[in-house]
Amino acid sequence: MKAGKAGGLNTLIGHFEELRKRCLIAVAAFVAASGISLLFAERLFDFLLGFAPQYSFIYDTPSQIVVQYFNIGLVSGLVLASPVIVFELWVFLAPALKKREKAMIAGLLSAGVLLFLAGAYFACRAIIPFMLDFFLSANVSARISPTITVENYIHFLLTMLLIFGIVFEMPAMLAGFSLLRLVKAAWLVRSQKFAVVAILLLAAIITPPDVVSQIIVAIPLLALFEISVGVCWLIERSRGDAGRDRSPGREGEATREGEAAQQGDAERQGTAARQGEAERQGTAAQDGVAGQQRAPGNRG
Repeated sequence: MKAGKAGGLNTLIGHFEELRKRCLIAVAAFVAASGISLLFAERLFDFLLGFAPQYSFIYDTPSQIVVQYFNIGLVSGLVLASPVIVFELWVFLAPALKKREKAMIAGLLSAGVLLFLAGAYFACRAIIPFMLDFFLSANVSARISPTITVENYIHFLLTMLLIFGIVFEMPAMLAGFSLLRLVKAAWLVRSQKFAVVAILLLAAIITPPDVVSQIIVAIPLLALFEISVGVCWLIERSRGDAGRDRSPGREGEATREGEAAQQGDAERQGTAARQGEAERQGTAAQDGVAGQQRAPGNRG
């Protein structure tokens, strides 16, 4: 017993040491990538300002420009270090996974990074310029000039990049839920109309009150949802349960039917046992009567 506990404790300590090692490598990669990004922070800053050539920028505190350089450097460093971070996460999880699970998890992690970058690129090229033009067109007074602080502008850009990067993670997240058997393709198909409404609401929230911009955002999100359904279906087919369609209600009904069947089997077995016991008792009684009838003859 003590040897088993000691072995389990050593295994747990080994896992924590491995996790610490992977975290240190990921942090080192992030620090190194952020340091490199800070060397090019000024160029990156000018690149981001290029999305709004029609605006004038100011800074209202002495340190605001330097702070934004650091913000840009840290975000760029996180993006550059993300492959290393994902790889270290994979190395930590891989020993506990089967061969098939390794392939699936590796695909999910890789797809997650690529989808986040695709969402950020889509925001840069399609959404942010359109939104800036829309906000500028809302100014109908010639007495108001489009002048904003650098801090507000960079915060707006980074927020939009983060939002679209996360939203584009939809296929990877739903595929992960499908691997955990928390989501099924049939459920997604049945809830498609609700998904369309949710996507349209999300597009209305994160875009200006303009129909064109909402459609531009909603179309790729709807496409990602359909891709997610297809990916979930492929995952279910690969593990052999693509034809099963069990919603939570149906699963509960199947469970109740199974319990009723088991209870019926038990009752039938009990009835058969009682009938068998009664037959044995009847046979024994008949044997006793026959023995008593033969007894006088034997004595005579």
